[in-house]
Amino acid sequence: MISLAEFCANITISGLIPPEILAKRGATLRDESRGDAREFARRLIREGLLTSYQARKLLDGATRGFFLGGCRLLRPLGEGGMGKVFLAETPDGRKVAVKVLPPRKILEEANALARFQREMELSRRCVHPNLARTLSVGADGEIHFMVMEYIAGRSLYAMVRDERQGPLRTPDAARIFLKLLDGLESAHKAGLVHRDIKPSNI
Repeated sequence: MISLAEFCANITISGLIPPEILAKRGATLRDESRGDAREFARRLIREGLLTSYQARKLLDGATRGFFLGGCRLLRPLGEGGMGKVFLAETPDGRKVAVKVLPPRKILEEANALARFQREMELSRRCVHPNLARTLSVGADGEIHFMVMEYIAGRSLYAMVRDERQGPLRTPDAARIFLKLLDGLESAHKAGLVHRDIKPSNI
């Protein structure tokens, strides 16, 4: 089990909490935690200084992989055929989604990197109100990523699964799918094929 001193060292190395803030606000929280790293982590989460995802990684000994393209990774949003998507925060506090192609994917699939780079190139051409925009693309060593517009709200899957709402009425379904078709038409004109259209992605 990780000690409180090791956990604090991991936080400092990670850069997730500036040293001056950790020194100022963390001192009281450390005293209240009575030397327990997990309790200290819980208190930092309650204070909004760490997310649950970040705390778990730090408790497991991770000190890297919390930032990509200048964005601070907050928590995973999902995983698809081409990698993981994280909710992240820009330096100015804006929420974005960061899609990451893991290095192991490049090793496992011969054309994975070429496909991801093609997706990055084409997605930057897609500008439509019904599509999540690609804001920037980049690489950090062997990790390739796209920073995308984060669209808050429920997916179509969550809406239909909601017992209070259930299946959509025909006019509501038609309205949603007309917007979906408008977005897909724009993507197709840019040369992009989605390949994973499902209720959880709408």
